[in-house]
Amino acid sequence: MPSNVVVILCGLPASGKSTLSEKLKSQRADTYLIEYDAIGRRLLRENGWGEQEFDPGLWREGRRVALQEMALVLRRSEGITVVMDDNQFLRSMRKSVCKAAWSVGAGVCCVFMNCPLEECLKRNAERSYVVPPGVITGMSEVLEVPEAGDGGKNGQIGWERRIPVVHISDCSTESLVEVDRAIGLARNRGVPEFSEHKEESVTVVEETETRMRRIVTRIIGQVTAPRKSEVAKSLSKMKIKFMSEVKHDPNVANDAVNEFVQVAGELI
Repeated sequence: MPSNVVVILCGLPASGKSTLSEKLKSQRADTYLIEYDAIGRRLLRENGWGEQEFDPGLWREGRRVALQEMALVLRRSEGITVVMDDNQFLRSMRKSVCKAAWSVGAGVCCVFMNCPLEECLKRNAERSYVVPPGVITGMSEVLEVPEAGDGGKNGQIGWERRIPVVHISDCSTESLVEVDRAIGLARNRGVPEFSEHKEESVTVVEETETRMRRIVTRIIGQVTAPRKSEVAKSLSKMKIKFMSEVKHDPNVANDAVNEFVQVAGELI
């Protein structure tokens, strides 16, 4: 049985993930927190960017650094819980974390912060570090919510049926009990064998195209009438550029969707 567990947090910006992370860190002595945003801001500073700017290359580097740090901590520790604080809004993003954790013998569970879009936007506006509202709106359009379950065969989708998944809406005592239970389940089960079934490139391209179309529709719906035509043209050019990259190399699909969300969201 694995002695270490990785907790994947999932949810929109300002949904409460960081608050939950801090709660777990303060209440569980075995908790190690990896904050993707903190890593990203550090990389931006080190490369001469402002902390609220977005650079695709540094974003990808930040995700690589986060997984590298996770693997290093897991290899050096026993009985530790590593919390991965990030949006992880696509199922394939969460799969990357799972594969990295399983490769070093750790159990995995996932916590989805179930917060309505309107509440996330309200909280975001009150924070010192504000994410462009259009980014949150675009992300909500393609968010792939993990199915809740104990990591059994029923009620969950694909590879995620191998891990316990809980949905919570706050950091109440009851919610923390649910999280503790998921961590316990992940720790008391063996690490599953994971064989990668190669996805056909055409499927990845089609899925990415669909996601980007949904983002475009949502963004245009948020823009006032005088700007709709201008924004639609800009989004169309961006989409063509990103889709060209995905068609050339389907492995960059996740990065392309996230970058499209970031850039498109700033047009609102």
